[in-house]
Amino acid sequence: MIRYVHPALLAELQRGATTLCTLLLIRPVTPGMSPYGLTDTNQSVRYNPGTGEVLFSAPIGFEASLVEAQADLSVANAEARSLMPVYDVPVSEELINAGQLDYAEFALYLVNYEDLTTGRHITLQEGTIGKVSVRDDGLSFINELRGLAAQLKQEVCSKYTKTCRAIEGTQELGSLLPGPQVRRDWCGVDFTVYLKTSTVSAVGLENTLNFRIDPGDVDSEWDVNAFVPGRVIFTTGRNAGRTLEIMGNTADGWITLRHEAGFPIEVDDELEYRVGCTFIARDAEKGCLAHAGSGWIDVFKGYPDIPTENADQLSTPGAAVGPAGGGGTSVPYATVEA
Repeated sequence: MIRYVHPALLAELQRGATTLCTLLLIRPVTPGMSPYGLTDTNQSVRYNPGTGEVLFSAPIGFEASLVEAQADLSVANAEARSLMPVYDVPVSEELINAGQLDYAEFALYLVNYEDLTTGRHITLQEGTIGKVSVRDDGLSFINELRGLAAQLKQEVCSKYTKTCRAIEGTQELGSLLPGPQVRRDWCGVDFTVYLKTSTVSAVGLENTLNFRIDPGDVDSEWDVNAFVPGRVIFTTGRNAGRTLEIMGNTADGWITLRHEAGFPIEVDDELEYRVGCTFIARDAEKGCLAHAGSGWIDVFKGYPDIPTENADQLSTPGAAVGPAGGGGTSVPYATVEA
């Protein structure tokens, strides 16, 4: 991998300088979180890599694994281990477990700590952090460092599926409809029209999964699993900004989430909720036909009429499986045919 080296720093490397250290700059993607830095030397370093001065903390430090680039663009599985901070650095076990630090951008620099002129560094690696996890001892945490080449390994082609591949509520680039805009496999349906607002009035024993909305907001639309599939968007409280899937609901306002909220849900947290989509083309109750009407064929991102008789398509619902020592079997259809 070709890297630019500042001429003065190159001269010091050629002389065998012993005052070198590495700096790890992390830019969280979570709104409201500022960039922070870590260093592997024994004193904190203030340095401006060209995007603004950052304090690279030494008390928690970091220990990086081997930094390498593979010719086949495979992920090098580099890691940075750090002590769990007590002060100065905006990192805590609670934030890590909540996923607030996942998928941040990072850059790893080599500098001479005796001459920290702006831009006087070598960029050893940059990319995105995968999962941030706490080690079993509870005293340290690990950042998965994924280089830029890892993004080239991501799938960019659409697959043939009977169900819709779009994320509900997404819009094509330039659309005037509300919702996130994406380059491909956009939904095209405005799901904001289904949004309802409420507040948390009670929390269940599993306070990250189960809660009840204000009984005054339970209207005639509420029935058992009436909002399944569906989404909850917290607008205030510690989970503000998080969108979570509804796994079940009762007729009297209790909601159970499919995955845990990052932080405990608390009484008086404000939220929005709505029904979702089953991603099945001709489902007139909660599928594409229900949300897009007769124009569903124009927005459906799937192939609902893929033949299911082909014995080779084992992953296709309803496809026959050839006899193999015990007769023929089949993969069952979903309850509602696409």
